[in-house]
Amino acid sequence: MGFEGATKKNKSNIQVGQLLYARVTELNHYLKGKLSCINPQSKTKNLFRELIGGVIVDLPLNFVQSLLSSQTKPELFKVISQHSSFEICVGKNGRMWVKGLDAVLIINLLKRCAPMQLDQQLNLINKFASQFQQ
Repeated sequence: MGFEGATKKNKSNIQVGQLLYARVTELNHYLKGKLSCINPQSKTKNLFRELIGGVIVDLPLNFVQSLLSSQTKPELFKVISQHSSFEICVGKNGRMWVKGLDAVLIINLLKRCAPMQLDQQLNLINKFASQFQQ
């Protein structure tokens, strides 16, 4: 496992069961994987890290892939961020981590948004705007 700034003296101390936002850099025939928490595009931005607190949810893979690859993500999260502040990590494996006061509400909204078109998703979020704690 690679971490930014890690040396032989300064190793990361990751335990089984801890949640990481990382990249899978290698997966061999026996399904032994190698993870990296080093951002390949920028050595100064540390996006990959241990995720502390928050809530994890499994969402439909096609919905998560649409969030990662389209204009849906910026629009959807922009509207939610007008009502609440939160942190979110979306994985290509269908898992999403959400941290914030309204994490459960955000997760429930995203679950309901999964089968909808973008305009329906935005209407749903605006409909529930009064329930956000901000």
